[in-house]
Amino acid sequence: MQSVAVAWVVAPPGRLGEGWRALLLATQEIADVRQVDSTSSAQGALEVPGPDLVLLDAEAFGDAAWVLLDRVRAKAPHCRCIVLVSSVHQRRRALAAGADAVLIKGFLAAELSATVKHLLTRQEGTE
Repeated sequence: MQSVAVAWVVAPPGRLGEGWRALLLATQEIADVRQVDSTSSAQGALEVPGPDLVLLDAEAFGDAAWVLLDRVRAKAPHCRCIVLVSSVHQRRRALAAGADAVLIKGFLAAELSATVKHLLTRQEGTE
C-alpha cells in the first residue's frame, strides 16, 4: 500500500498530540497528518474532503468527543476512527459510539501502526 492516507490527530496541543502525530507519520500507510486542536475545528473541517483516518483523544474532550465521532460517521463514512481512552468503561462507550478501533492510552507504537494498517487495508478492500 502506498502512503496516500490523510490522518487527523484530534487532541489538545502539546507533547502527547505531537507524539501521536509523529507515530502516525512514521506509519507507511499515512502520507500526511494534520493536528486538530478541538472537536469544533474538526467538525468544521469535515465540510471539505475529510481525512481517511481520525485519531481522537476521547478523554480530553469529554462528551464533545462522542458528538465528533457521530459527525464523522455521518459526514465521512469512509473515514476510519481510532479512539484513545484511559479506561475500560471509555473503551466500551467508544465501541458503542461507532469507533473502528479503540486503544487504551499507554499503547505501544507498534500497536498503533498495526491498527492503522489493518483499518486502512480494510478500507481499500471494501471500496
